[in-house]
Amino acid sequence: MGGMNFHQKRFLALMNAVEAGTVGAFVLAHEDRLTRFGDEWFERFCQQHGCEIMVLNQEHLWPEQELVQDLLTITHGFSARLYGLRNYRKTLKEALHADVSPQDPTRSDAGPDSVL
Repeated sequence: MGGMNFHQKRFLALMNAVEAGTVGAFVLAHEDRLTRFGDEWFERFCQQHGCEIMVLNQEHLWPEQELVQDLLTITHGFSARLYGLRNYRKTLKEALHADVSPQDPTRSDAGPDSVL
């Protein structure tokens, strides 16, 4: 559930369960497996609702190493979003080409490619 997307169904269900008091503890293999960013806020939220977070692998990194990992995580997240946009554009182009035939009198001279 990591990354920067806090609108995932599973994450929201988890937040609701913590808030309702139905989750007593989390056991994580690594600290960044639940949230890559905002983990201090999430820890506080859990503490306020009586939920404990236990991390099995207490890996200690130098500040520079943590910064590099954070930058790589951000880059990965944005590149995945960019890839998703490319797929969206491709699907939209295909749909526009399929919907507009050459004999269609409502077709503009610019064509469907100019929309994108």
